Amino acid sequence: MMTVDDVLQNPLTSEWLRTALNAALRRDPVDAANDADVLRTVLMHQIEIAEDDTASLNAVAAVAGVSIVENLLIPLGRTGVPQTTMSVAAASATPESRAIDNRG
Repeated sequence: MMTVDDVLQNPLTSEWLRTALNAALRRDPVDAANDADVLRTVLMHQIEIAEDDTASLNAVAAVAGVSIVENLLIPLGRTGVPQTTMSVAAASATPESRAIDNRG
């Protein structure tokens, strides 16, 4: 089992984790542990959403005849739409639909 000192002295420990751990040590340990459980649950849900989004993008890409690299972090474009989604839409557009898009 890792101790507080193990985590704080490990050079690979992120600054975020060091700060969070130091803040937690100043709190009631039960409250801090409960909050950590909530944080873990929320973050795990975010991972599930990201995995679902990746699966959806891969399905769209397969229909469009392109591939998306698994586990790739996709930066968002100005519209809030993942750039890969925009690329897939552009790749699957017909010349006629591109002409319509360019008009307006």
